[in-house]
This record gives sequence, C-alpha cells and structure tokens, in this order.
Amino acid sequence: MGGAVATPTIAAGSILAAAGILDPEILARLGGTGRLAPDPLAGYASPTVTVAARGDGAGALPFAAAEPPAPGALAIEQLVVGLPESSAGSQPGDPSGPPLGSVDDGPTGGTRTGTATRDILRGSDDGDVIDGLDGDDAIAGGGGDDRLLGGGGNDTLEGGDGHDLLEGGAGSDLLLGGPGNDRLVGGDGNDRLVGGPGDDVLDGGAGADRMEGGTGSDTFFIDDVGDVVLDEPADPGIDTVVVREGFAKSVAASYPHLSASGATTFVVGDAIGRSLPAEAQGFVRGLAPGIENVVLEGAAGHRIVGDGHANRLEGNAGDNMLWGEGGDDHLAGREGADSLFGGPGDDILDGGSGADLLYGGPGDDVYVLGLFEDGPDRIWDSEGINRIRLEGVDPATVAVRMEGADLVIAAGDTDLARIQDYAHAPDSFAGIETAEGVRPLTDFAAPPTVDPLADLLAPFAHSPTIDGSEGRDLLYGSSGSEHLRGHGGHDLLDGGSGDDLLEGGAGSDLLRGGAGDDLYLLSRNEPGIDRIEDGLGSNRVLLPDTSSDLLAGFLSGDDLWVSVAGSPLFVVADHGAQPDSFAGVQTADGFVPASKLTGTHG
Repeated sequence: MGGAVATPTIAAGSILAAAGILDPEILARLGGTGRLAPDPLAGYASPTVTVAARGDGAGALPFAAAEPPAPGALAIEQLVVGLPESSAGSQPGDPSGPPLGSVDDGPTGGTRTGTATRDILRGSDDGDVIDGLDGDDAIAGGGGDDRLLGGGGNDTLEGGDGHDLLEGGAGSDLLLGGPGNDRLVGGDGNDRLVGGPGDDVLDGGAGADRMEGGTGSDTFFIDDVGDVVLDEPADPGIDTVVVREGFAKSVAASYPHLSASGATTFVVGDAIGRSLPAEAQGFVRGLAPGIENVVLEGAAGHRIVGDGHANRLEGNAGDNMLWGEGGDDHLAGREGADSLFGGPGDDILDGGSGADLLYGGPGDDVYVLGLFEDGPDRIWDSEGINRIRLEGVDPATVAVRMEGADLVIAAGDTDLARIQDYAHAPDSFAGIETAEGVRPLTDFAAPPTVDPLADLLAPFAHSPTIDGSEGRDLLYGSSGSEHLRGHGGHDLLDGGSGDDLLEGGAGSDLLRGGAGDDLYLLSRNEPGIDRIEDGLGSNRVLLPDTSSDLLAGFLSGDDLWVSVAGSPLFVVADHGAQPDSFAGVQTADGFVPASKLTGTHG
C-alpha cells in the first residue's frame, strides 16, 4: 500500500493511535490476531490500536503512514499480537511507559481479577469471569460464555466466541462482542460497542456512545442525543432501537430551541431529503438504515416515522404519533392518547389504553381492541378489507350499533371503538376475529329494541295536531289521521274517519274515534273518568304509565269499566254488544286483551 513506512517501537500493552490503514499482511507476519472493519465515521483518522505484545519480542511494528482511505476501505479496529510468557512486570523496552499490573493468559475457565493499574488478561475456551479493576485494561474472553468487567479506566474488552457479557464500567471503553449472542454494556464515558455476528444487545449507558450491531438481530439502547447507532442495511436480521427516558432530557438540554420537552421525531433510515408528515416537526433524529423496530420508554410524547419496510413501532406512556409508512407494520401506542397511521401495507394497529386515533390506510389492516381502553378509539379506514381483533374480550359480550353514519363496537356497557363513516363504506370491514374465524359485524348487531308503545305512536309523529285548551273544548277531526289533544276540562273529541290518536287530558272526556283503527292515549295520573264511544274498527287504549298487573275490568250492562289499582279510569260504551271494536290495553310492560278484562277468554 502507498505511503511512508514507519517502524516505531511498540512495547507490550501500549496503546497506539495510528492514523492510517493497517496492512493485513502485518497480522500474518506477526502471527497475531486482529480485526478489520469498515469505519465510516472515522474520517481520515483510524481508531485506536491496542497492541498486547510482539510475539518475537522484537518490539518493532511497521505500519503505513496516514493517507485518506478509499471509500469502503478497512480501517484499524483492534490488533492483539500475542502475549509474553511472563505474568507480570513493566513494559520491556519502554521504561517511560506506565507500569503493567499483570499479564495473565489463563489456560482454563474460572474467575480472574486484575489490579489497580493496567492489566492484560485473557480467558480460556471455557466460561470465564474476568474483572480488570482500575487501569486501562485489555481483556479477551476467548471461547465459552464469558463475563468481562473493565472497571475503571479506558478498557478494551473482547468476548470472543460464545454468548458473552461485557461491562465497560467507568471510562471510555471499546467493547467487542465477537461471534455469539452477546450483551455489551458501556457504562460511564463515551464508549464504542461492536456486537459482531449474533443477536446482540448493545447498551452504551451514560455518555455519547457509538454502537455497531453487525450481523444478526440486535437491540440498541440509546439515552443520549450523542449516541450513534450503526447497522448493516443488507443484514437479514431484525434490529431494534429502544429509546430510554433519558434521551428526552438530553435533547431538552442540548436543543431547547427545537424541543423544550425533549420530544423527538425519530425517522427510520436516513431523514435527509425525505418528505415527512406535517406533524413530524421539532427535533428530528434519523436512525441508521437497517433498523426495523423502535420502542419508546418513559413518558415524552415522541413521534416515529417508519420506512418502506415492515416496522414495529411502540409508543410509551405519553401521547405518541406513529407512522408506519410503507410495508406491513405493527404499531402499538401503549398508554396515552396516541395517533397511529399505518400507511400502505397490511398493518396491525393497537392503540393500547387511551382514546386513540387509528388510521390504517391502504391495505388490509387489523385493529386491536380491548377492555383496557380509557375511552373508545376512533377508527378511520375505508380502504382494503379490514378486521377487528379482540384482546381480553369475550366475543359473546360484543355488540355493535349504528349512531348516525358511525358504527360503535361495545363489550357490555363499555364502548371500545367507533368506526367513523362506516355507513359509507361497510364493505371495508370483514368483521371480528373469533375462535371460529372472522364473523361479520352484522352478526354482532344488537337486536332491535321492541317498544310497542313507541311503534303504535310512531305513525302520528307527523300527523296534524288539533289542540284544545284548559277549558271545555269540542274538537273534530277530518277524514285523515289526526292527533286530537283536549288538555284540561271536560272535552268532546271526535276523530272522524281515518286512524286517529285521541288524548283527552285531565277531566272526564267523551272520546269518539269514528271510522278507522283509533288509539286512545290516557294517563292514570290525570283526574277524571273518560268515556269511549267507538263501534268501528279495532281500537286500543294506551297507558304508558301503567303496568298490566294493575289493570282490572268488569261489565256493567254492555259497558266495560276498566280500573287501575282499584280506581276507575275509563269506560268502553257498548263493548258487550260490539266486542270486536275494542282490542284491549297496551301498557308499559305488555298488552292486555279486552277478553281478559271482561273475564271471557274465547
């Protein structure tokens, strides 16, 4: 490779800040181990190189001088070239260097502890527990499931093979997980965490940390506005960023002019040049391409914008806004009054508790409802063929009803959701998921309320009304259907032909329906005894303030007298001679036929 070649003296355990690109042949020539990785954030300065020792003890390591690396070049990430046979001592050939507390190349698994100064500790192929304590330590776990603790100082921890736990502790540490499902915890300081192959968990802790997942399904925890997450976009793994509550505090402290509360718009993928929803404003933070899922913690009302792939976006205790954009997304609002927008694709929308706004958009979407709702969700969706999914709700308790153009879904006395403008696009919902499959919403329609009194009175809602006064009135109808109301006084009401409604009011009134099937609306709470003279049609008395068990009747000659709770209320003239003209009495709780009042059950 081009550039001048320098041959500085590198002592065992020293730290070299090398500006340049490491020639892979050096590793082979020295017989050591190392790591080369793309370093897009390093610019023209390569990361720190940790040199444990020269295998031949010569102490000279050639490397190339600084040159701008070509795009995609491999930069130095870590170099370890063997350990001296002695277990402790100062740096050979470097009297000016800091003392080396211990050099320990453990042959078997177990627990090892360093010193308060700088140590070089290496585990075995078994599961090791190695604690470097203070000092700038270099610890390699080797094989097995290891736990490595850096302690104080700027430490370098490499897990190696196995499912390892690496804890940097205080200082700005470099944590390298290696193959396996590792957990890397940076602790205090500005740390760098590299997961490597496997499903890793990377938690930088306090400070502005850099986290690189590598291949596999990785989870990153961020709590500082200075945290950087990198992942491989082409990796098939499903990667997740968890935003801790401290992130909002960091934003509010660093960018109060953009977000005094720390609320942030997180954009999956590169946010530069993208057209974002109008509500996605304030402080905007792009997440690395290759991140699929975002989970919010705390209570800040953040916003998340997905990309064109399948995303899982989860809110927190605040009022969040989630946009899935393209892809088959899963949006979960959790607590708070959230707004969820699925966008194109077959999405799952779960508002959680709170009165949420759910809009699936194009595609066949699923809306999750449960009894945990603080208020009914509002669903807007007239596209696709959508479904309702119940959580913790017995489908047998579910009923739907129409309120205007909206359809309301309820479980018992609790309204779960309102589908806005359902009447204009009823085919956009397939129904509710049950153990037997998807059942149409019409299967859950509440049975129509049976109210015979209301049904009998309904035809007169728009009929002409003829009103009397509080005195004695003579009211006559015509050949049509009228509503005659006498009010107070001893009145005469004559409906004429047609189906009429006669309401005498207070006083002892004379009521003549005439031809047609007439209704007589009476009340037990109004004084007087009314007389009904109507031998034409099939007529009824309506008593909405009376129950059927209070009625009693008897014939006096051909007249039928009817009482309520022992007090005479009305008399039907000539009923004995014309029994078919009076059908009976409709009360608040049922119908009492005239034959039951007269004692004849023919």
